[in-house]
This record gives sequence, C-alpha cells and structure tokens, in this order.
Amino acid sequence: FDDILIKMAGQLQSEEILEPDLFSFLGSYNEICEDAPFKRRICERCRRPSKVCLCSSYPSEPISIHTTIIVLQHPFEESRCLSTVFLLKECLPEDKCIIIKGKKFGPGSFKKCKKDILTSEDTYLLYPSKDALDMESISSTLPVRDRLNTVIVIDGTWSQARSMYAQSQCLHLLKKIKVNSDAKSEYVIRMQPTKDSLSTLEAVAFTLAHFESSLIIKETLLKPLRLLCSYQLEHGCAIHHSKDDEDYVRRENWKERSNL
Repeated sequence: FDDILIKMAGQLQSEEILEPDLFSFLGSYNEICEDAPFKRRICERCRRPSKVCLCSSYPSEPISIHTTIIVLQHPFEESRCLSTVFLLKECLPEDKCIIIKGKKFGPGSFKKCKKDILTSEDTYLLYPSKDALDMESISSTLPVRDRLNTVIVIDGTWSQARSMYAQSQCLHLLKKIKVNSDAKSEYVIRMQPTKDSLSTLEAVAFTLAHFESSLIIKETLLKPLRLLCSYQLEHGCAIHHSKDDEDYVRRENWKERSNL
C-alpha cells in the first residue's frame, strides 16, 4: 500500500489528479486496512492463542493442599512452551508451589522456604534413585490437615535432572521417594525415556494424591495436561512413544515408517 501511495503522489505532480479522487482512493485504502487480518489474540493467563486457551481446564480456585511442592527447575525448561510446571503453578496456591530456577543448588537456594527445609524429617525428594522408597511405603497416623510434608521435585529433561542432582550435594541427604504406578504417561506430546517415566506435573499429581489422600486432586491436576495434549494433537503434533515402547521409531527411521 505504501508503494501505491508513493505512485499516487507522483501522479499528483505529473498529471494533476483532482483532489476528490485522491480522497476517494485514501478512503478505499482505509477500508482495506480495516479488513486486514489482525495478529491472533493471546490469553494473558495461559499465554496461548485464544482458540487453544487452557484456562477452562484450571480449577476455579487453587486446590487446597497441606503439602508444599518445591520445584527445582532447569533454566531451559522455563522457556519451553509445553512445560508442565506452568500448568501446575496455575492449579496450586502460590505458597504451596514454590519454583526455584537453577542448575546447581545449595542451602542458600532455599531462602524462600522454611529454615529447616533440608533437615526436616517431613521433607522428601521425588527422585527415582536406587535408594528411593516407594511412595506407598510413606504413611502417617496424623490426619491430613496436620501433615506438614514438603516434596522437592527436579524439573528438566532426564539428563538435566541427573546433572542437577549430581551437582547439588544438599539433595543427597534427603529421603528420596518414587512414584510406583502402572499408569502410563499421558504427556504424549513429548518423548519420555521409559514407559514408567512421568512428566513433572504427573509425578506431582500422583504424589499429592498420596500425601493428601485424594484422587480428586490428581484428576484436577491432570485435566489441563490432557487438554494441552489434545490441542497439540489436533493441530498436527505426533504422539511420542517412550524409547522402550514397542511403537517407538528412531528418528532416522521416521521417513521409512511414514512411507509404509
């Protein structure tokens, strides 16, 4: 349109176009601009296009829990558009879902948390090490409202998580627990290393279901994840199988498989 205006200006000088004709042209130009497509609208809360907004899947109020979740998030995860921690944060109270970013953690990294966080018997690290206990073996005679459990979760790819754990000596002293479930990850838009692997949100959902004695909490947390995956699959995303799944296809074999 700018080129057209420049051309018209040149014609004004050489051909003496009548002024009314110029106004008529500019009026048509404005109408065209008004009909031009606008940039797609983005939801301010979930930061996704309006047509695939996730907010309808969030609980109307943050889920009331007694357990405190501390997420140690690798810096690269924060920028991932399909990160599940963002969904988790939208479902839990701010003081019950604390996110600490970094690659290496020490006692000084937990300034946002209570002072005895690394020494309390009620603090657990959700990490599937060889000495990790099955979550089901952790029980309490106290009613849920009197439990003051804290669960620390490492958020990153599995290689990132292993590196973060190895470099953070303060985590080695914590009691470690793992999710012992036959449930297969529903986070099918991102590859998992094994069939037993879960996304950060799923692992927290199973953990809270146990510590809070509530399956409703698990289902509430999984709702936005399911909607996210549904949207992605509807818009062309392929299902990602874990590397030990019989349906897993190596990258170099994708072309061959697609021609079958």
